[in-house]
Amino acid sequence: MSVKVIKDPVYGYVEIDSEVVRGIIDTACFQRLRNIRQTSYAPLYPASFHNRFIHSIGVYHLGNKAFKAAIGSLEEESGLFSAEELINIERLFGLACLLHDVGHAPFSHTGELFFLADGGSPPLIYTKLTALVGDKMFAADVDSYSRAGKSAALHEIMSCIIALERFKDHIRDAFERDFFSRCVTGHRYINEEKGKHDILNCFIELLNSPIIDVDRLDYIIRDAQTIGFQSVLIDYERLLEGVCIIKVDGFHRLGFHKKALSIIENAIYAHDTQKKWIQNHPTILYEHFLLQHAMRGIDKYFANPGKRFFSYEALTREGIDFGSKGRVALLADEDVLHMMKSVCSDMLIDEYFARNRRRIPVWKSEAEYRALFESKLGPSTLDQLERSFKEIEKYLAEHFAIPVIDDALLAYLQAEEGRLIEKRDGKEITEKDYVNLMQGNMKIKRWALCLERIATNLGIPFDFVIISANKFKSGFLKQDLEKIRIVFPSLDMKAYIKDVSTILTSQEGRESFFYLFCRKREQTSPEEKRALATAKDVATALTQELFSMASED
Repeated sequence: MSVKVIKDPVYGYVEIDSEVVRGIIDTACFQRLRNIRQTSYAPLYPASFHNRFIHSIGVYHLGNKAFKAAIGSLEEESGLFSAEELINIERLFGLACLLHDVGHAPFSHTGELFFLADGGSPPLIYTKLTALVGDKMFAADVDSYSRAGKSAALHEIMSCIIALERFKDHIRDAFERDFFSRCVTGHRYINEEKGKHDILNCFIELLNSPIIDVDRLDYIIRDAQTIGFQSVLIDYERLLEGVCIIKVDGFHRLGFHKKALSIIENAIYAHDTQKKWIQNHPTILYEHFLLQHAMRGIDKYFANPGKRFFSYEALTREGIDFGSKGRVALLADEDVLHMMKSVCSDMLIDEYFARNRRRIPVWKSEAEYRALFESKLGPSTLDQLERSFKEIEKYLAEHFAIPVIDDALLAYLQAEEGRLIEKRDGKEITEKDYVNLMQGNMKIKRWALCLERIATNLGIPFDFVIISANKFKSGFLKQDLEKIRIVFPSLDMKAYIKDVSTILTSQEGRESFFYLFCRKREQTSPEEKRALATAKDVATALTQELFSMASED
């Protein structure tokens, strides 16, 4: 087997089968990933530019190491698969590692939601995958995961579709399509066959699991290197050398050698640190808000029966023709940026390119939010606040091209009251529906007027944006962490990690919160040191309004 090498700044030289390079990596479909940025961290860390292309190469490299360690621990069970079967399983696993992100939308996770634009129940994208795989057990397992609320991510589904459609020479028969798709989506065999499916499930978990897998491992290491965010060292070589397959109650399960325990703890700490302090940062969330707003506009601009801007066809080299609006092929970040700059521009999109026009967050972290409200208002009042602001956020997204709280919202709400009265008087809606709709309208109006008073009193523009955020919760669920098995060879025993480590676990508590963004106060003279209303000004005023409203309620 001839190989080619690719220089990875993280792992050094990565060897890849020349046939895979020619038949997959060098294709336009895979090269598209060079133009899909890996993270959304650039607003905070300007050097954090790396792409899905090199991430996929890194996952392939780590996957090879993990698979060899896992299969090495299975030598005594080698009779379960023939040598040819194991070689093919290893090949398919490597392809899954390489192609697991080939279906990413522009700006990675920011754009993938638009793959659901065609709707349907179940969504069309899911039914297309099950049809391509063509296996009843796979379809049943996908349905079971869906009913349990554990559906695969949209980019994983699209990655499988692209791989199965574009690389048929590499993924040939029913078993190969099934196993490949399970590795990418993380959908294990539910009705396990001892000695077969349970071993394949171990390989699936190496790429896609709720705990430690090579996909997660690569982006933790790679993100930390490019952003320069110092947390802890992750010795991935030692971790992957510790991968093993063990017997538990007669079934094969994935485990780790005791020497990997400290590295597992480091990986979890590094992942959760990034999640808490970077992914949930208001600057990151605001940029995400601007991009999603732009993508909604672009999707609407190209809306056409049977054709979508964010679609499988748009990701291919053949592309999709929108007539006078142009042709879209190998859809990537630059296509969205071109549309934002030249075709679908508006006030919010302009803010993406000019940061000095952006609103500022009233509080800058979950910690500040909790300090401002959680201890003062009490759970019940805070629940009401969060529900109200989520309702406002949803209302704005549904009714306004520019989803901001300003004079236009108040005017619309006032007009809506008149429309509701007319519909009630004309018997177009029932009295009950009228009361419910009017109450919802008044609730949003009440908060809009509250923010208008704050803006007037502080001398800042009446122009606010609400963005919901998830309160920090470990990316590793407690029940999943507890299932990690650690092997102690010298003691001839196995133990669950919960019994041998004080590893980070999920934190109980509130699920979400929100950020409020406001405009800067204009400078009135050269002597004025503050050119904007401080976060404290707005937050204090909002807190006072909250106390007033809570006492009225």
